[in-house]
Order: sequence, then structure tokens, then C-alpha cells
Amino acid sequence: MPKFKTLSIKTQLLMVVVVTGLILFSIVFYTYYEVTAMVAKNNADYTKDVMYQIERRIGDNCDLLEKIMRSVSFDSLVQDYMLETDPYSKYQIFYKLKPNFLNLVSIKDGILDIGVENYSGTNFFVRGQNSALQAVIDAAKAAHQPIADTFCTGAGLRLQGVDAKIAEEVLLAFARDRKPCLCVHDSFVVAAEDAAFLRICMDIAYYIRLHRHATIA
Repeated sequence: MPKFKTLSIKTQLLMVVVVTGLILFSIVFYTYYEVTAMVAKNNADYTKDVMYQIERRIGDNCDLLEKIMRSVSFDSLVQDYMLETDPYSKYQIFYKLKPNFLNLVSIKDGILDIGVENYSGTNFFVRGQNSALQAVIDAAKAAHQPIADTFCTGAGLRLQGVDAKIAEEVLLAFARDRKPCLCVHDSFVVAAEDAAFLRICMDIAYYIRLHRHATIA
């Protein structure tokens, strides 16, 4: 400090200015760093939130579409309309079926139309047939060419029936042996020691229904 006092006033003022400038620069730099880090964190949180909302919305839409497809696929009126050959009877079913489809379309604004078509070319569109929906149907058939001729023929329902009967045979076999068995769609949950017994039951049930042995994963 004594040495500082011996310096000229000009030098002292210059040193005070430099030190003050360094302090101010440090404060500004620290504040800028803190604000930048906060903005980056907020942006990252916002991005994560947006991505979560998008994924959730896509998931909700997929669930909704799956429910609509199941509702349409298993609707008895849809089946009756597609299989009916008498024009007058088909006309009567049409006016019973249309309100159901309109209700499904109104569930969400993004649903433009719902259309179904069977193997003979009979189709139903809520707002009239359009090329966009027909293009989707044609694309689905092209992507699954080996089974395209079975689309809208009821083959899926028949296979579901066979699948259910196979599962029923397996469950009955376990029930007779008083062994626990949980059916999950076309799979089964059993005790580890019953795995070999399950494979035998599945293969036998499959052979009874389809007259050939199954490939069991």
C-alpha cells in the first residue's frame, strides 16, 4: 500500500480503472455463462418435453386407429354388408351401417374417411370412394402379395378361430393335469418345469387342427 501511495495520481487512477474493468468483465462473463447455461438447459428440457408430447400423441393415435380397425373388423353389420348379395338387403344394411362409421370418423379431426373392401370388390366408404384410400388398399395388397387374395375374405377371422381352439386345447390339457397355465394371445406362461409338457400339448393341438406339426419358438 505505501508503494501504491508513492505512485503518481495518473498511475493510481489508471490502475483503479484497470482493476475495476477486470472486475466488471468478470461479472459480465460470469453472468453470461450462467444465463447461457440456463438457456441451454431450458432448451434441452423444452426439446425433451416436445419430443415426449410428439411420441405420446403418435402412440395415442396408433392406439385409436387400432381400436377403430378392430371395431370395424368385428362389426357384424360390416360383415353382413360385405357378404350380402341381395341389392335390397345390402341397401337396408347400408343405412344401418353408415351412422356407425360417421361416429367413428367424428372421433378425431384427422380422420378423413374409413373404407372397407372385400375380395369381390364390394366396398364401403363413409364419404364416397376416393383415390387416396384406394391407393392405400392397393399398396397393402402389393406389400403382402402372397396372401393378398385372402384379404377381406374372412380368412383372418377363421385363423383366429383356429388359434383360439389350439389355445383352448392346451389350457384344457394343463387343467386336467392341475398345472397352472396363463394364455397370452397365442403364447403361454407356465412353470419352467412344465415347458416340455407345454411344447407337447401345443404340437398335438396344432396337429389336430391343421394336420401338420408346428414350429414352436
